[in-house]
Amino acid sequence: MGRILIIEDNQETLESLKSEFENSGYETICCQDNNSVQKALDGNIPFDAVILDWYFVLPQSSNLSKAILKNLKEKCFIPVFVYTGHLPDFNNQTEDDLGYPKNMITGFDKSIGEAELNNQIKNLIETNLAYKLALTYRERLKSHLERLLFELNDSQSSDLAKILKTIYGNGVNIDWNNDIIITLLHRSLVSDDTFTKEISEILKKVPDTTTSNKEFNRKIISRILYHYGKSDYIRNGDIVSIKNSDGTIISYGIVVTPDCDLEQKKTQFIDIIEIIEVDDIKIGLTNGQKENILKYNHDFFFPATCYLC
Repeated sequence: MGRILIIEDNQETLESLKSEFENSGYETICCQDNNSVQKALDGNIPFDAVILDWYFVLPQSSNLSKAILKNLKEKCFIPVFVYTGHLPDFNNQTEDDLGYPKNMITGFDKSIGEAELNNQIKNLIETNLAYKLALTYRERLKSHLERLLFELNDSQSSDLAKILKTIYGNGVNIDWNNDIIITLLHRSLVSDDTFTKEISEILKKVPDTTTSNKEFNRKIISRILYHYGKSDYIRNGDIVSIKNSDGTIISYGIVVTPDCDLEQKKTQFIDIIEIIEVDDIKIGLTNGQKENILKYNHDFFFPATCYLC
């Protein structure tokens, strides 16, 4: 960790934090008002951790601090350390209240002093596996992507723009073209023995507590399969609901057309296979077949109450 963003409205506390961490070899970015915070976040200057005053600027409120956390979440995945005289209020916040992952934010009472805060942060950084993974991926992905861009640029003495134009074509649908870049990046990463060893060593330290938690596994798998970059984008295979004007659901269906962006009128016409529930006799299931279906047990499959027709 080399650079810390300090967000603190009290001048004396700010100076003490700055002195403590700079004496320990860290570079500091100090913010005493909201404007300076926004400049720091928008300036794309990388920092490795944030020290945040919970009642920042607003004497009896954490609203501004929560807004800062929301802004920070849109920019980088780094640990946040709340240093406050209002620790009970911070501790009573849920993850939804904070708008930031609970495992990446820790609160400290200001009574412990800046030196002890420094020690605590060092210990937490050393044991936070999520932070270590993020740092490893962030550094290696960037370096390998830059190397890939140079390699593409060197191809047949051409320039990068011509190479990407050749790959992207007319640019109408670049999904498969993006796959080319991602595949090249993936090959570059997996051939990096140091990178794969670092990731492997970090993962070995993660407690194995989720292997028997099927509900947790289901949520993770669902999050991966149905991850969206844009919420208004419907993809082939999505399960959608069809509603009346009053909001009541008429039926469910599976999208069977290519990806369509609802913001573009020409792509709003989609084909859907309706999901309906029918009785076993109609589709000809025998009692033995029904028993086999119900007995089937696998972490990646879950019972359904309807059939496709």
